[in-house]
Amino acid sequence: MLREWIRRLPSAQLLTICADIAARHSAVWRLATAELSRRRDPPHPLPERPGTVMDDRRPLARA
Repeated sequence: MLREWIRRLPSAQLLTICADIAARHSAVWRLATAELSRRRDPPHPLPERPGTVMDDRRPLARA
């Protein structure tokens, strides 16, 4: 049913959905790495986000 609904959407809406989903995944990635960095018990190596280099990503906000 969901697949059928997706198939009926115009391309512009699909592109908007994909952009939103990508942003959510990015936010989830930043939250997860911030939590691992905060815990440091035991120290965890922080994974790189696919397609980026650790040095060029924005600093994580501290809660």
